[in-house]
Amino acid sequence: MLKLILKPIKWLLSIILFFVVLIGLPLALMYKSVKVPETSNQAINLEELIEEELEKLTTGTNIISLGLGENALNNEIIKALTGMSNTSDPNYVYVNENIMFQGVWLELNEKTLNVIVGVHLNARIMTYKTRALISFEVIDSTDGVMVFKLKKVNMGNIPFKWALNLASKVVDFDKIINDALNNLGTFDKSKLELTIDLTTILETENNELIKALLNIAKENSLVSLGIVEEGEDYILGGEIDFTKLRTSKLEKTLLESDKIKSESEFETFLKDKAISSLILNGNHMNFNDFELYRVINYLITGGENAANSYISKETVYKDFELIVGLPYFDVTENLVLNIPVKLGKNGNYFKTNVEFNLNPLKENNDLVLELTKVKFGDLEIETDLITTIIGQISSEGLNFENNKFRVTGFFANFNESGIKVTNVKVASNNLVFEFEGINVSDMLNEILSNSITPEIDLIVADIITGITNGDDISQDVSDLITEYESLDPLKQQELLDIINSYTNLNP
Repeated sequence: MLKLILKPIKWLLSIILFFVVLIGLPLALMYKSVKVPETSNQAINLEELIEEELEKLTTGTNIISLGLGENALNNEIIKALTGMSNTSDPNYVYVNENIMFQGVWLELNEKTLNVIVGVHLNARIMTYKTRALISFEVIDSTDGVMVFKLKKVNMGNIPFKWALNLASKVVDFDKIINDALNNLGTFDKSKLELTIDLTTILETENNELIKALLNIAKENSLVSLGIVEEGEDYILGGEIDFTKLRTSKLEKTLLESDKIKSESEFETFLKDKAISSLILNGNHMNFNDFELYRVINYLITGGENAANSYISKETVYKDFELIVGLPYFDVTENLVLNIPVKLGKNGNYFKTNVEFNLNPLKENNDLVLELTKVKFGDLEIETDLITTIIGQISSEGLNFENNKFRVTGFFANFNESGIKVTNVKVASNNLVFEFEGINVSDMLNEILSNSITPEIDLIVADIITGITNGDDISQDVSDLITEYESLDPLKQQELLDIINSYTNLNP
């Protein structure tokens, strides 16, 4: 924002010089003595300002502001004017023959930015004093663009806005102002409007990301740009309200004993799930949110080889870190993927959560989760506004493109475990994987006739009786899985061979 204030000083002086030359105007009304405001000479440390506001955010404050007040702005203007001064007279910063400029300074009021220029004229018999007042009002700030409307131009006590059109016939103000802005914005003489692109001021290569963030903030009334009230004073900058973005929702964690830590453990998990699902359901496999978290945790982190329990961790400013945590699912009537995000340091964090309502699909061996709705904290966000942001989130096992999350190779392990998934859907608080149905009774009878072990025989007999009587066989199936895991590899394979002969999936 300092670039906006400092660069146009030369064209301001040119404008004032033109007005003063129109000496035929009533000099008495134009006479106005002004005093250059005193400043503290305290250097502006933008890094400290930003750090202080981030500290507030991470320790519980929801509204933060970033901007500069009158004293800080005028102090910077004085420094700039001193650098371009052509006189040794301490009372003036710029002299053009008999016209002496006292200085340029700003006044901030509600929605109004006043630029004041103090001018003295050497009339030989006296020093004629006047001041120019140029007043801008912030009329809009959309998509990171701020629009200032020229509301008032006074010389002394006389309104002079009408003279701007006359002056423009002699002085090319469009060129002077736009050159001074140096691609920070544009001045439209016909509308008397100054337009500033904040994404240019931010000097970032990733303007699409900045625009998307500003768009979300603007559409949900989270940000105020321009002249912002701060206590009893005003600042030129912005105010951001994080109230609707902050969340107290806890991240999910897994006990070490619940983590899948290797490919062999993952295959065992799927085989156990496959056996129990075949016997209980015949043609589908249910995963609740806990089981899904175990799977996603393994696929993204790599299990025991995982160095971190998050997708990404980056230092975004000084020692403030932005951490994107591991995704987890909530499965109710819908499939919701949660991605926890936190910003902070030293144990103090601003926390939010991004929720993605998803439509599950199967594409080859990939689990595809099509995005249907997005919530950022308590805000529901248009999907086209957030795709730019979440497109930055990726890992070896999870990526996002074309409005879809894709967990690559998700179904490959199912195939290796003897289950070929044909469809995926959400039902009864579970993510359901459907596969080709089998004759469960025939399969159980063949297991029993092969008499793998006496213990297996007893459990399978109980399961057959339970199915015949319509009883709950879930505990019997759980006992079968436990007994299967205790078998030696040859006996395990003998049981799997019988199951695979009915699924007809493994060669």
